[in-house]
Amino acid sequence: MGRKIQLHIKRLFDIIVSLLLILLFAPLMLFIALAIWVTMGRPILFRQPRIGYRGRVFTFKDEAVRW
Repeated sequence: MGRKIQLHIKRLFDIIVSLLLILLFAPLMLFIALAIWVTMGRPILFRQPRIGYRGRVFTFKDEAVRW
């Protein structure tokens, strides 16, 4: 096989495995997010303006849980 075909096969494999892992762990992540929301009574994610490359302002989204 040519190098280009091998790279395409690897890329396809990476995409398929990533999608399967997302589908596998999505229920667990949802359960954890709901548990945090119920026990802490506040939003799970928060938004915060940050200054990025060349002074450009962007909105940073992060989890609201700090241990």
